[in-house]
Amino acid sequence: MHEEYYSDLDYSGGTDKRPQFQKMMYDISNKKKQIDVVIVYNLSRFARDVLDLNKYLKLLKEHKVDFVSCSEEMLRTDNPYREFMINIIGSVAQLQRQQIAETVRDNMLIAAEKGEFLGGVTPIGYKVNEFTRKFEVVKEEADVVKLIFKKYAEGDGLELITQYLTENKLFNKKKHSKTTIRSMLTNPNYTGDFYYNRRQNYDVVKKRKNKEEDWIIVPKNHTPIVSWDLFNFVQAELKNRRKNDNPFVNHNKLSKHILSGLIECGNCGCHYWGNPKKNGQNKVYEYYVCSGKQRHSRAYCQAKGIRVEKLDAIILDSLKDVITHDVLMDLWEKTYMLIAEEIKVEMANEMVIKNNIKELKEEKKRYVKQLGNVDPENDEADLISMYQNEIKLVQREISELENSLQEEEGLTGDFDITAVFDFKKVVSGMGNTKLDIEFLKTFERKQIKQIVSRFIEKVIVQDLDDGSTKVDIKYKVNKDDLQLILKGPL
Repeated sequence: MHEEYYSDLDYSGGTDKRPQFQKMMYDISNKKKQIDVVIVYNLSRFARDVLDLNKYLKLLKEHKVDFVSCSEEMLRTDNPYREFMINIIGSVAQLQRQQIAETVRDNMLIAAEKGEFLGGVTPIGYKVNEFTRKFEVVKEEADVVKLIFKKYAEGDGLELITQYLTENKLFNKKKHSKTTIRSMLTNPNYTGDFYYNRRQNYDVVKKRKNKEEDWIIVPKNHTPIVSWDLFNFVQAELKNRRKNDNPFVNHNKLSKHILSGLIECGNCGCHYWGNPKKNGQNKVYEYYVCSGKQRHSRAYCQAKGIRVEKLDAIILDSLKDVITHDVLMDLWEKTYMLIAEEIKVEMANEMVIKNNIKELKEEKKRYVKQLGNVDPENDEADLISMYQNEIKLVQREISELENSLQEEEGLTGDFDITAVFDFKKVVSGMGNTKLDIEFLKTFERKQIKQIVSRFIEKVIVQDLDDGSTKVDIKYKVNKDDLQLILKGPL
């Protein structure tokens, strides 16, 4: 008897978006492994929502996989009675959880309406009184908050403010983020009014902004740090300057630059990433720039940018004796087979999403049908309202799943699994053409990036006092590390 463990210790059973849980269901759906029975500690670790419970139990049944709960002996699917008990206990447990959640939510709303802080990150400049649970001013921090608002209102951007905070080591921090400064400038709690329920969780890690009419606002709840006039002026300025002041965002996975994520700044230790710049003739050049300098200002790091084309050429040339014909052929096959496997997983996800959409549409039809059977003249207004709300909720879920489906299809739409075999045919007809680093340079950037990352551990770039640049190349393969001193501008 073989045992396979799927463990999601850091994830709540309240969601099915658990990596190991999804892997288990994928293995069962695609017969990746011979699984006869799924054993869980208790029902709540498998699913806490009745819809999810039934959906996954149905999937297990379709693939002739039994279900057993260790701590609840009667909960197993090896006979119809016990299968029925799973649904009964699952429904009762869900009702209990909903009642507890509703009680907690009601108590939190009552506390919020009194202006009591309910937990989370306390805004810089305040502390929470342990008896009243309201904000109290921390003078030293509050003075800096006032200064930040004042500087932004006077025309300083997020870059200059971040640089000022870093140079003066304010808030006892060595570095500051433009994202944090923006968050402070948009926090209305600094006006003395208390705000709650501005956002809600709609997923395990995601939040969405609530409608303003759903916010809880307690006017003049605590001592203000900035006036409403100043706060409103700053909001207008943020809106006007948003295009230029947006914090630089790094999308390493989507980056077209072959060394993104591999270059480390020898001055501050942060990574470099690609960034386009224009010269005096309005021509665009691509540079690798230090993320520490981009995020935390020149006061944190003064590393110079490096032209992408120049550093890429240096790194690729250093691999000439490593990337040979045989290595390139082997890598090509392995890379494409790996991608093919990933695509299969994505396609399986698409099927799950499509099935969920189908089930939700059927559920919506049932509600619409039930709504049509209600007589509005017989005091059934509450029932009508309930059905209408359920239809809206189901439609929202359908829309979110359809958006997810578009993203999944975008990942798989352009991939051709036969490309690896076509490549072999092309190579066979090339005669004596040598596959080497020069041939690699003809690939698309994303393919070069995948291959280079297999050989390069990291590239450390450091500005020297004489104006030259030191480049240390650390390899993953059996090759001596290389150090270069480059003179002049890069």
